[in-house]
Amino acid sequence: MKVMATAAAILMVLTLVPGSVRGQQSPPSGFGTIQGTVTKTGTNDPLPGARVSLAGGIAGTSAMQNLLSFAASQGLVIPTPPPGTTDEQVLQALMEAAIARGIPIGPADIQSALDKFGGATPPVTTTDSSGRFTFTNVAAGRYTVRVERNGYFGMSIIGASPMALTNAVITAGQTVVVGVAMTPTAVISGQVRDSGGRPMSNVDVQAYRVFYVSGMPLLDPVASKPTDDLGEYRLIWVLPGEYYVAVMPRPPSAATIAARNPQDVMTFFPHATDASAAIPVVVRAGEEASGIDIGVRRVRPFHIYGIVNSYVPPPPVSANAQGVFAVIDQVQNNLATLFIAPRNTTSVDNEDVNSVASVPLNNSSGQFDIPNILPGSYDIFARVNDKDSPAFGHVEVDIVNQDVTGLKVDVRSSVVVSGSVTVATPDRSIPPMDSWRVTLEAAGSLAKMGFGVRGGPIGARFSPVSKDGTYRIQGVPPGHYRLRVTGLSGGFYVDSIRQNGTSVFDSGFDVGVEPPTPMQIVVKSGAGSVEGMSQPGAMVALVPDGHRQVYALYYGATADGAGAFVMRGVAPGDYKIFAWESLPAGGYLNADFLKKYEDSGRAVTVTPDAKLKIDPAIIK
Repeated sequence: MKVMATAAAILMVLTLVPGSVRGQQSPPSGFGTIQGTVTKTGTNDPLPGARVSLAGGIAGTSAMQNLLSFAASQGLVIPTPPPGTTDEQVLQALMEAAIARGIPIGPADIQSALDKFGGATPPVTTTDSSGRFTFTNVAAGRYTVRVERNGYFGMSIIGASPMALTNAVITAGQTVVVGVAMTPTAVISGQVRDSGGRPMSNVDVQAYRVFYVSGMPLLDPVASKPTDDLGEYRLIWVLPGEYYVAVMPRPPSAATIAARNPQDVMTFFPHATDASAAIPVVVRAGEEASGIDIGVRRVRPFHIYGIVNSYVPPPPVSANAQGVFAVIDQVQNNLATLFIAPRNTTSVDNEDVNSVASVPLNNSSGQFDIPNILPGSYDIFARVNDKDSPAFGHVEVDIVNQDVTGLKVDVRSSVVVSGSVTVATPDRSIPPMDSWRVTLEAAGSLAKMGFGVRGGPIGARFSPVSKDGTYRIQGVPPGHYRLRVTGLSGGFYVDSIRQNGTSVFDSGFDVGVEPPTPMQIVVKSGAGSVEGMSQPGAMVALVPDGHRQVYALYYGATADGAGAFVMRGVAPGDYKIFAWESLPAGGYLNADFLKKYEDSGRAVTVTPDAKLKIDPAIIK
């Protein structure tokens, strides 16, 4: 299951969630006109044939309310936007919160979703031969003008996107004139040859972009094309950036698998079976990266043999299941689903967590055979249905040059992580704590486990804080975790997290067969803020000078169209500030990525209630 599939699923259900996060707009009074011109970036050359759509007004306000309401229900709580905050800045804050939770929602995802949530079909037009467009009889209000054109992309404060965005405020009887610039995309081309040096036709070539989940680098496919009869390929309409390019050979035949013969495997440019050993390809706007030739590797895979032991009683058949559905329910409740993930979470990984087998449990146990596994180090998870939430077992396995036999995976019921939240500075006005949420952060490949299952991703499960300050996170499997509190505002921050009188703020805590001892979270007031000027669209990050493993102490912001940025709610302490011209989503959370730029960071000390102004140097 791909992480991006989860993001898409979340976006699809936003329409079902009512709510009111921002103030309602007043009904429109009168109508106006929007006129505009679309040109090629850096020139006055018109761009004809571009698709222009208009979204916003009353429908846009309603859509934004639903979006933020649903996000809050999933633990993606952002501080209340201060007066003057634009919708674009709110969406940026939401995307950064989602990325930190392992849900890499992009600007195009959100903009497309907002169309559906507004309850009205946005008006659409096309630019003429002079690159001009017009919308007439537009109800007064605030709108987003969005432009799309094959072979071009746009930049805004929420990043590069296949669409260019600009804002327009309509006043009754007035004509608003806007200008939009779009930049040519790039091309990646090359040839694919098999292990014997012969051209390979009709095999898929994919370009992957790096993003980071809880500091772990993962690859998201963004472009794909099969090779022609000469083994050649051209990936077009690629946004500028850094990519890993790989060949996806045709699946091996049953006879090849049965005979355990070497087989063609997924191969990254130039000839690596592991993305961490591949050479990334850098493409620039309007250019073609040619000669990206890939030699497909042929490798002998191995098997993993073992047994699943479940100590979880199968849940009863659902009362609503009848006939054949009752039979299906019973079968599923007696299955163990196996997943496999590379154990190394610091190097680039081309997969998150794959389901590899379903094992029937006979008297609480079942044997399994996982074929076609390449040499490497892996985590294997087994999941079975439990009464309230899925139960998991986990075991590590290393494959060198032979099959693995005798593996045993024990599955036991998940447990509850609980505790309390207290405020150490009661002299200040305290917002209702039931707007706060305590969220789990899983370590290792467990952070990628659980997408699409009841309860959501394991590494992103949360509990609202009750009015008495307690929290309970259900369905937590064995593993290593940290806690963070989201939704804090008004200058509050997490000061400490203790278990049995010992700090677990840095080290985290372990969950085993039994529920862990409750943890006490202490919140204080006195959080500071850091603001300044940088390059428009730059990604600015505040990174703790120590405590590097505590992602709750990392803060990020994107500079707006004027280059201004602000980070609020910063816990007092020592930091380094960085500003990148371009940055993979969540990249500053990865130690290996950050190591390359360590000398470019500027030391910053945030004292209680500090309001710092810093203009960091841009990293090109």
